Amino acid sequence: LGTVISVKDLEIVPIDVLTHFQLYVRRVEIIVDRTFKGRSVSDTVIVYTAVEGTKCGFDFHEGLSYIVYGDRDSSFDGRQVNSDEPLYGRGIYWTSTCTRTRAYDEEEVKDIDAL
Repeated sequence: LGTVISVKDLEIVPIDVLTHFQLYVRRVEIIVDRTFKGRSVSDTVIVYTAVEGTKCGFDFHEGLSYIVYGDRDSSFDGRQVNSDEPLYGRGIYWTSTCTRTRAYDEEEVKDIDAL
């Protein structure tokens, strides 16, 4: 559970034969307000999602709070890519509209606490 402090779109450059395709991801920096299930993370995390909703990208907005269901893997399926920002590592997660990620919802927090 956290509050978005910045949103930035990045171009990802494939290193394989598909270099003519442009790939974009949205880099979201989030101040962590609370973690669940005993997880320990840093005070801020980076969450990546697709830029376009048609590619299951989640629409984050600065200043709003979200419950983020994140994963350490992306949807690049092992493709080699270059980026100006790190895409993997400690404190970096990936999410999409296919997860339960959503705007802050007290009922969702109660459901998580009940698990």
